[in-house]
Amino acid sequence: MLVYFTIRPDQGFLDPLESAISDMVSKAISSGRMVVRDSYSFYCPNGEFDGSNRAKSWLQFMNHFKDLGYDELVVVGDLSWAAGNRELLDEVIKYEAKITMNGLPSGMTAVCQYDARLFDEMDIDCISSVHEFQIDNDGLKRNYWLISNHHN
Repeated sequence: MLVYFTIRPDQGFLDPLESAISDMVSKAISSGRMVVRDSYSFYCPNGEFDGSNRAKSWLQFMNHFKDLGYDELVVVGDLSWAAGNRELLDEVIKYEAKITMNGLPSGMTAVCQYDARLFDEMDIDCISSVHEFQIDNDGLKRNYWLISNHHN
């Protein structure tokens, strides 16, 4: 199961995709293998970001999909909603560092997505520093100094 948290859950996120990719995504959604949800309402259910409860939320989220018969879950979260708010972005980065070091529930893979056009170079450096891997225009990069304490 793929769950995509986007700032544009109204299917508008498909517009910039090439038609072949858009068709595959549409088929994944219609077959029930992909779910698209609003990222801000998931990460900020009460209108504010609270990183201390996110780990518990991820476990509940994973358990929900396990109850539906899915053993593996890939989550892509667009966190661009944190752009433009330094205090909020700092909280999100601290949360992501904690998740990176402690790990996610077993069977869950997470990909954090940021629209680099919305962040300055210092923000991107901070964001990159708390993730083990990054994909950008130069390809896949690995932060070898980051090793999660969580082992499946």
